[in-house]
Amino acid sequence: MISGSIRYFIAVAQFGSIREAAKHLNITQSAVSRQIQKLESEMRLRLLDRHSRGISLTSAGEVLLHHASEAMQQKERLDADLEALRGVKSGHIIIRAIESFASSRLPSILEQFYMRYPNVTLDVSVARTASIVEAVRGGQCHIGVTFCAPAERGIVTLAVRTEPQLVILSPKHPLANEASISLKHLVKFPIVGPPALGGSRQLFEAAWQAEGLTCRPIVETNSIHAMAGILRGGIAATIASRSRALSYIRTGELVSIPSTNPVLARGRIELLAREGQRLPPAADALARAIVRSFSEEP
Repeated sequence: MISGSIRYFIAVAQFGSIREAAKHLNITQSAVSRQIQKLESEMRLRLLDRHSRGISLTSAGEVLLHHASEAMQQKERLDADLEALRGVKSGHIIIRAIESFASSRLPSILEQFYMRYPNVTLDVSVARTASIVEAVRGGQCHIGVTFCAPAERGIVTLAVRTEPQLVILSPKHPLANEASISLKHLVKFPIVGPPALGGSRQLFEAAWQAEGLTCRPIVETNSIHAMAGILRGGIAATIASRSRALSYIRTGELVSIPSTNPVLARGRIELLAREGQRLPPAADALARAIVRSFSEEP
């Protein structure tokens, strides 16, 4: 069995801070701190280095995380074997996903999934691609949905969906009636860009570089709501997938227009799992539902 203090330690390691781990676990920070201190006392080793920006694992912490993750995965395999004998009647699924997928496609998938498997519980968190890849590889989640994730050892791609990046702007924007928009024309206007880290930013910068252009966003944000608030004025524009701004496009507050830049057509969403991992029946059923959604129009 995995003790509560070990579970708290894994959560702190995953989220990079005691505060975020406590929020995720829905307990107080002091409770998490006490459990970590208890664990360090039992092992007579310091597991965490605490600093102003959060925490980092010591060498002992890295060793413990590796073995604890392996132990959790072994328990999950046992649970999966037992659950397979009963069919998908219950289970707990941990999924990490990028915001655009979590806010557009995932809700309807989960609604239909719940109707079929009402006794299955889910832990859904939004994160950046790099964090999701690490969570999948480390066994902190069953499956992850990422954007333009780099090929990594220990990770298997279950499905891929093409997700071209479009120009997103207000119907009041001067370019709103164009059939397509070149970056040469777009660069004349203020641009809202994705945050510095993440697959969308890498694709964003590669597109401008391919045309020998430099773009300095007036704002960088990973919040679709903040982005939409800025774009509504009709002056600025952004580059993003249609699914990311889908709720605002459906209400007519924003519009999406293809770009002439070929790099932006290379956007892709991936469904990832840990290599060599046999998904529990419930997680496997959800993964198959996500794969089916990849072939559907948003």
